[in-house]
Amino acid sequence: MRKRVCHLLDEVPKAHSKMVHNSWLQRIRETNQWKPAIEAYLACTALVDDLVGQIVAALEESPYADNTIIVLWSDHGFQLGEKGRWGKYSLWERATRVNLMWLVPDVTTPGTTSEKPVNLLDIYPTVASLTGCEPPEGQLEGNDLSTLMKDPEADWDKTTLTVFGYKNYGLRSERYRYITYADGTEELYDHQSDLWEWQKLADNPEYAEVKQTMRQKLPTHHEPDGATYVPPNPNWGKQKSKSKKIKRKSSFRIATTAVGESSILKEMFMKQIAFKLLLSFSCIAIGYGQQPAGVTTSNLEPLDSDRNREVPVKIYLNSSTEPQPVVLFSHGLGGSRNASPYLGNHWAENGYIAVFVQHQGSDSSIRNGTGPGQRLMALKQAISLENVLARLEDISFVIDQLEIWNRDADHPLYGKLDLDHIGLAGHSYGAHTTQALMGQVSLLRKSPTDPRIDAFLPMSPSASPAMSPEKAFGKISAPVLCMTGTKDNNPVSPTMTPESRQLVYKGLPDGDKYQLVLKDGQHHAFAGSGQQSRFHIPHHHPAISELSTLFWDAYLKEDQKAKAKLQSDQARELAGLMEEDVWEWK
Repeated sequence: MRKRVCHLLDEVPKAHSKMVHNSWLQRIRETNQWKPAIEAYLACTALVDDLVGQIVAALEESPYADNTIIVLWSDHGFQLGEKGRWGKYSLWERATRVNLMWLVPDVTTPGTTSEKPVNLLDIYPTVASLTGCEPPEGQLEGNDLSTLMKDPEADWDKTTLTVFGYKNYGLRSERYRYITYADGTEELYDHQSDLWEWQKLADNPEYAEVKQTMRQKLPTHHEPDGATYVPPNPNWGKQKSKSKKIKRKSSFRIATTAVGESSILKEMFMKQIAFKLLLSFSCIAIGYGQQPAGVTTSNLEPLDSDRNREVPVKIYLNSSTEPQPVVLFSHGLGGSRNASPYLGNHWAENGYIAVFVQHQGSDSSIRNGTGPGQRLMALKQAISLENVLARLEDISFVIDQLEIWNRDADHPLYGKLDLDHIGLAGHSYGAHTTQALMGQVSLLRKSPTDPRIDAFLPMSPSASPAMSPEKAFGKISAPVLCMTGTKDNNPVSPTMTPESRQLVYKGLPDGDKYQLVLKDGQHHAFAGSGQQSRFHIPHHHPAISELSTLFWDAYLKEDQKAKAKLQSDQARELAGLMEEDVWEWK
C-alpha cells in the first residue's frame, strides 16, 4: 500500500509540493508519534464538542432561546497523514473542507445536511437575509444560504473557491474538484466516485469539457506577485518570531470554502476580523425570530405575602379578547419560567393562556456559583420535602393571583381568563408537582389536590418505588396524559428508568387516560427551546405540541371531536408519529 501511495503522489504537480511542509509528517514518523498525535487531535475535537454543547444548553435555558441564530464554523481543514501530508497547506478536500453548521429557529431541521458547495463568504449575506437587514449593495461576493436551509436538495449551481498563494486555485462544484496552479499545471477529481481524490483526471481527454466549464468560473483578475496588503493593525507582522524569515510573496492568502471548503487564516489580523464578525453576528441574531404572529409574553413577579415568597411567572398571550382556558406549566429541577417556550407559544397560538411558573429553591438559581462538578450535587440537594410542598403551594397561589388579575379592570389580563377550565402540565420535577396535584398517593399521605384544575399532563412522570402504581394512582379520576420516551433516563435519579416512567399510566384507572411513548425520546426531549437541540429528534416537539393541544381541546374546551381523535389513530396522524412511537388510551 505504501508503494501505491508513493506512486500516486508522484503524479501530483510539483507546484503543489512546493507549498507543502512535508517535514512535519516526517518528524512525526521519526518520533513514532503518529497515533498519539491523532489521539490528541480527536481529544481536542471532543473537548470543543462538549464546550459547544454547554453553550447551547445554557442558551436553551435563557430568554433568548427562540430568537437566536447559531452559526458554527472553523477556519480550515487538516490532513492527518493522508496523501503524505500533515497540516493544512494544500488545495485538496481534506485541508479545505470545514464545518458550517446553522441552527435557525423555524427554518432549519435538525439532522439535515446539504452536499451543495458553499463558502464562508456566504455567512454574512445569509445572516443579513435571516434578520431582515439590508447588506451593502454590490459589495458582497457570498450567497444567501437560506434556500438550502429550507430545502437541502434545492437547485444550486454555485461553485466555491479556495485561494492559496498567487494564482493557485481550488474550485469545488457539487461533483468535481478542479485545482490549477500558477505554472499552468492542474488536477481534477470526481467526488462522485473518488472521495479521497486518488484518481487524477486532469489528463483524461474525456473530462476536457468539465475542465473548461470549471476554468470559466476562476478569477480573471490577479494581483501581481508580491503585492502587499496593508492590514488594519499597523503593528501587524512586527512580532518577533521565526516566521519573519519567511518571505511573503502574497501577504493576503485566504481561501474560504465550506460544506466543501475553508480558509487559511494564517495571518493574525484575519483571525481578529473573524472574531469581530462572530460578535457582530451574535448581536444581529438576538433580534431574529420574535414570538409567533399575535403571541406576546409578559413576565410578572407576584408576591405570596402569607409565605413571603415571590413566584415569578411568564405568561403567553394571544390577541383574542375573549376569555380563554388557562394552562399552567411547572418546570423541572434547575429550570425556570423560560422553560419549553415552544409549548407556551403553541398553546397560546391555539387559544390558551399559558402561564409558566418558576419555583424558587428548585429553579435555575440553585446552579449559581457552582462548577460543572458541583451542579449534580446541587440539583440532588434541591430534591426535598420542603421544595415539594412549596411547589404545590406555588401553583395554588398562582391560580389565586390569576383570579385577582382577571377581576382587576386595570390589569392586562382583565376578563381574558376562563378560570373554570384550567390544565396543569409539568416536566420531570414539574411532573412530580403535576402528579401530586392530580391526587397521587405517597407513603406519607394523599397529596393535596386543587379542585380548580381539570386536566393534567405529566411529562417524564415518576412512579414511587415503594408503592404499587395501582395504589399510588388508582383513584385518580381526572383526565391525564402521560408523556415519556424509551430513553427517558435521569442522571439526578439513576433509579428512575424509562420503563418505570410508564408505570404511572399503568396504575391509572380506565377513563380519559392517555400515554405517549416516543421512540428514542430522551429526558430533555420534552424541554428545550423548540430548536430541536442535540437531545431532540425532529418530529418529537411537533408531536408533543399537537397531542398536548388536542388533549387540552378535549378537556378544557370540551371539544368532543378532539376527544374522539384522541381515542383513535387520527391522533397518530395529526401528531406525525413514527411507527415505533406508542400512542395508547384507556
